[in-house]
Amino acid sequence: MERQRTWPWTAAVMLITALAWWPVRHAGWFWDDRGTFLENSWLLSPDFLQQSLQAHLGHWQPLSWWSLRLDRWLWTDTIGLAPVSGHLLTNVILHTLSAGALVHLLLAAARIRQRGPTTWAQPAAAAFATLAWALHPCRVESVAWATERRDVLATLFTVLGLMAWLRWRTSLASSQTFDPERGAPDVSTDQSTPRRMWLLIAALLFAASALAKAWVVALPGAILGLEIGLMGAGHLRRSVLRSAAWLALSVPVAIVAAWAQHSAGAASGAGLTVAERIVGAHASRLARSGIDDVAVVVADWQSGELRALVGGVDFWAERPGAQIPSFAVARSPGSTLKPLLYATAIDEGRVLPGFLVADIPIRRGGYAPTNYDGRFDGMVRLEDALSR
Repeated sequence: MERQRTWPWTAAVMLITALAWWPVRHAGWFWDDRGTFLENSWLLSPDFLQQSLQAHLGHWQPLSWWSLRLDRWLWTDTIGLAPVSGHLLTNVILHTLSAGALVHLLLAAARIRQRGPTTWAQPAAAAFATLAWALHPCRVESVAWATERRDVLATLFTVLGLMAWLRWRTSLASSQTFDPERGAPDVSTDQSTPRRMWLLIAALLFAASALAKAWVVALPGAILGLEIGLMGAGHLRRSVLRSAAWLALSVPVAIVAAWAQHSAGAASGAGLTVAERIVGAHASRLARSGIDDVAVVVADWQSGELRALVGGVDFWAERPGAQIPSFAVARSPGSTLKPLLYATAIDEGRVLPGFLVADIPIRRGGYAPTNYDGRFDGMVRLEDALSR
């Protein structure tokens, strides 16, 4: 298969990714969105540029702020979308572009390893690996949360930067000789301006990623892994030296990131708990099913010690009951009692798993319970009724 025939795989991955994440444009504000947007007095103010260069919410992310400001002009002021819909639509677009770029990056790496013509298996494997990343539940927080623009924006620049670096590195390997005494390339043999341009482009893209989120602190390790994985471990010293050069970018970024975290108290443990992040990640999906709030109680079943408590999705929401901890409100336990009731009846010999029970409509006063699928199947086995 020729290289130009791999574009359908990229198009298919981008289409699947866009369709999968398209519904998140209807998600609303939650968690840090209050500080990022709803209570942000400077996002649309004249001193926006100055404020964007400061640390906010534990992050230094000027490029992310600029993209959010551009969202307001494009989607809200020009097209008329609700602000949150515009921000989330841009997240979907950026994530889709990252998926397409990742397919090309993986294909380029596969060609280097194979050192031969491209077969159908290479783009298929690259597409599958990209979809496994692009559709993974861990991406929900990045795509469906407007505040996490920094994730999708930094990811796109990082993948594009790795593509440019790989282009430079492969051209370098095919054209340069190396000085074994210095353990470095003999630059006198590399007079190609386009080749050097790829390295400059990679550096600029990595710098853009750092302006969106401080992910490039791990760049030297990533470059070293690529050097060894793609070029072989026979020249480890040269690979270490080349990857260490990127410390010139990652070390300042790490220092700025630590300063931003401490300025917001994030380094001391402030922020969202794991349970709160899990609830937030599923909030928009549940809202589309008519579920407005979620509560979580996690306890050690042996000691009874509480491990986590989440009272609701968003304490600051304007809907009724948002400030009431849902776990403290008396409510019907519903089907959560069924396993206990069924197990007790079986232990006492009243029923057996194969007994038939009536799955039919009933009414108790004004209450008419239904199965989760809205159907009734007549006589069913007890063990099947447990899951209804």
